[in-house]
Amino acid sequence: MIARLWQGRTRNADDAAACEELLRTKILPELRGMNGHEGACVLRRSVEGGGDDLVDLTLFGSMDAVGAFAGEGPDVANLSPEARELLSDFEESCALRSGSETGMIAL
Repeated sequence: MIARLWQGRTRNADDAAACEELLRTKILPELRGMNGHEGACVLRRSVEGGGDDLVDLTLFGSMDAVGAFAGEGPDVANLSPEARELLSDFEESCALRSGSETGMIAL
C-alpha cells in the first residue's frame, strides 16, 4: 500500500468547500475508476486569520498505480487549473509512504 500525502491552503472557507466539491464530483470519480486506487480522504482545518489547511491522503496498491494517477512523477502534485485557482498556497510535491494493509489502522 502506498500513501500519497499532499498539503495546501485556501484563502477562505468558501474556497475550501469548493475544493471539497471538486474532489467529490470530479477527482474521486476519476480515482475510483483507476486500477490500483485504494481510497482517499481530505482533512480540513480552519486557520486563524482566514483560510483552511487541507491535507489530502490518497491510497494506492502499487507505485504503478501512483504513476498512472500522478503523471509527471509519483511525488509531483497533480492539481487541475481549477484546484490551483482555489488555493492560496500548496505543496508542489507529495510525500510518499508505504505500508501494509494490516499496518493501516482505522481509529
